[in-house]
Amino acid sequence: VNQFEEVTFECRATGIPAPYINWYRNGVLLDEAMDSRISLSDPVVIPPVTSDDVYEVYRNLTFNSTRDDDTDTYTCVASNGNARMPNVTQDFELFVRVAPLFLTPPENLTVVTPEDATFFCEATARPGPTITWWRVEEDGNLNQIMEATGVYD
Repeated sequence: VNQFEEVTFECRATGIPAPYINWYRNGVLLDEAMDSRISLSDPVVIPPVTSDDVYEVYRNLTFNSTRDDDTDTYTCVASNGNARMPNVTQDFELFVRVAPLFLTPPENLTVVTPEDATFFCEATARPGPTITWWRVEEDGNLNQIMEATGVYD
């Protein structure tokens, strides 16, 4: 998902009695009071139709506006209080793509031939940015000089 977009994860569990669903991040129970961008839906409980059926429960986790630091694993845990039955978990991976941003933008440089010219820039993004250097030719056309990803000296 792109930074600042909304994303919703749906957790579904079944059982008798009806399971309760909680959401965790790194073992910490998520709570809407922790972050106003997070909302947890009220559980939706669908009762059994016949004696052979089970309860179905749904509970969503929504990020109203994702941020870079939301990238992580979120875990849905379903439990129905039956000590003989283990909790059921499901992991959801959130990867937030972040647009490129110059940390150090390139600067204009004037040199006299035959001196070398060294340009520097630094950028960040998720996934990592690709930096492309172009030269404007005398005729106005662009000529790609190099393309790089990662850190280069």
